[in-house]
Amino acid sequence: MSLKAVIAETRAYYCLECGICTGTCPVSRHNPAYSPRAMVEGALLFDEGETLCADDLWSCLTCGTCNLRCPSTVDYTAFMAALRGKARALGREGTCTHAETLTALAALQTVKDFRKPRAWLGEGAKVRTKGSTYYFSGCLPYLDVVFREIGFRGRAVGNASVRLLNAAGIVPAVSEQEVCCGHDSYWTGDAGIVDYFARRNIAAIKKTGAKRVVFSCP
Repeated sequence: MSLKAVIAETRAYYCLECGICTGTCPVSRHNPAYSPRAMVEGALLFDEGETLCADDLWSCLTCGTCNLRCPSTVDYTAFMAALRGKARALGREGTCTHAETLTALAALQTVKDFRKPRAWLGEGAKVRTKGSTYYFSGCLPYLDVVFREIGFRGRAVGNASVRLLNAAGIVPAVSEQEVCCGHDSYWTGDAGIVDYFARRNIAAIKKTGAKRVVFSCP
C-alpha cells in the first residue's frame, strides 16, 4: 500500500492539527518532543523516506487514546501500524522492548513442529481435544517469566479462565497446535508473521470443531 493510500484509508487528510491527540498522548506527556499530530503532518508534507526513517515512528504505544478523542476520527493507530510495515520493508526496525524476549518468543512459534503441551493448565481445569467452545490462551502460559518482576501469573489466569468455563458447564477444547495471536508483531509492522500465525491458529481451531472461541489474553 502506498503512503498516499495509507493516508486516505486512515483519514489522516482530515487532521485539523487541533492538538487533542498530543494533549492526551501518554508518550507526549513523558516526552514533550513527541506528537501524534506531528507524525501525521510529516507524512502529509514531507518525503516518504524521511517519514519512514523517523525514530518517533516507533514511539507510539498504540493505546488508541488519540483515536477515541480525535474530532476528525483519524485512525492514528492503524496509520502507525501501516507506516511501520512500510518501514520494515525498507529494513528499518524500532528498539525491541523486554530485551527482545517477546520477539524471540514469537519467532520460536514459527517452527513447524512447535507445540504447546497442556501441562500449563495445572490442576482442576478440565479440557478436551474437540468441542463447540475453544479456549485460546495464546502466549499467556509463557509470560510468567517475562513479567515476573510485577508478579504476573499467566498460568494462573489461564487455569482460572478454564475453571470458570467449567463452572458454567463448559469443557472447552484446547489445542497443542495453537500459537501466538501475533498482537505485538502486528503493531511492529511484521505482517508476514501475523499472517502465518492467523492461518496456523485457524487450522488448529477448525480441527477441534469449535463454533466459538473464548479469550483471556493479557
